Amino acid sequence: MTAQTNKIKLKTTALILAAGIMAASAPPAYALDASGIFTDVPRDHWAWKNGTLPWAAQAGILNEKQTETFNPGEVITEAEFLTMMMRLFPDTRDKLGTGTTEEVYALAREYNLPAAGINDPAKRADALTRIQVARLFSAAGGHHYDDEGAIAYMYEHGITKGMDGESTIAGYGSSQKVSRVEAVQFLKMAHDTGIASTMQKMPEQPSYNPAVTRFISSSPETVVANLHKAQNAILPKRGQIRDYNAINFWAKRLYETFQKIEVTHDGTLRIYLPSLSEHQTLIYHVASDKWYSGEIAGNARSNVPAYLEFPASADWSVMLMAKDQGTIVGDMYYDTASQTIEINNIVIQKHVKK
Repeated sequence: MTAQTNKIKLKTTALILAAGIMAASAPPAYALDASGIFTDVPRDHWAWKNGTLPWAAQAGILNEKQTETFNPGEVITEAEFLTMMMRLFPDTRDKLGTGTTEEVYALAREYNLPAAGINDPAKRADALTRIQVARLFSAAGGHHYDDEGAIAYMYEHGITKGMDGESTIAGYGSSQKVSRVEAVQFLKMAHDTGIASTMQKMPEQPSYNPAVTRFISSSPETVVANLHKAQNAILPKRGQIRDYNAINFWAKRLYETFQKIEVTHDGTLRIYLPSLSEHQTLIYHVASDKWYSGEIAGNARSNVPAYLEFPASADWSVMLMAKDQGTIVGDMYYDTASQTIEINNIVIQKHVKK
């Protein structure tokens, strides 16, 4: 079995596992005498109905004054959110002391949290954004993720479904400011899902969150950004390729090839091929219930066949590898079941079901 065979089979298995749906248990109910608390929040507010405010009144994340009037729509600052967060996690709550801002940021430094106010006190009063919430929670979980990884962390642990309700990277609303009631909702979900049981120190070394691929959005802006990543994903050794623009060229060409792939109503797969010059070669591996592979070489006199066609099947996994003067300059992987397209091992887009 070839390396390409293993790659497709492993990727297909991973996608099947990633597509699995986990049953979510109902959040616990919180009952209390609501008289005299959060008097400025109408009793028909969603945060009363879903248990967020009753939980907040009992969770010990607010001081006594904050439970009298809450100002739910007011934007929360980084310092205010960090204070609530430190009171939420049992280990940091025990270390917090009187809960002054300096104590809060000393703990944030101890756990290496990505809080802007650690090194710049002026930023402690800045409005908190949704991406900062994701960074802080993923860091407290012991991960040093980039922004996409942090967002995926929020989704995979059930803390939020994003601004679009579909749990997509693009739909998370990274730049949106967080209100006080939204902040408490984030904290409640962290508590209910169990990720707030222990705060861990964020590692110095960044790591990749593989869950990102589950939440990739297919918005045009995201596709363009991911294609740019794919164009820079291959770093050939000096001298291997005469024209370094070949990598950029084939990243675009392979994506265009993906866009033209057809699966007919009866399940037949048709791959329309790009034109190939004399020194270019296209290798294909196609898997369904059977395995197909081959190599198509360009020539100076005529174009390659217009398309390749494969017998009907329920699902397909397709890998194409482009070679220029004998050197691989790009590859494409496409899975019809999950509608995932990768170029140079970068996920370009993925269909996200509503």
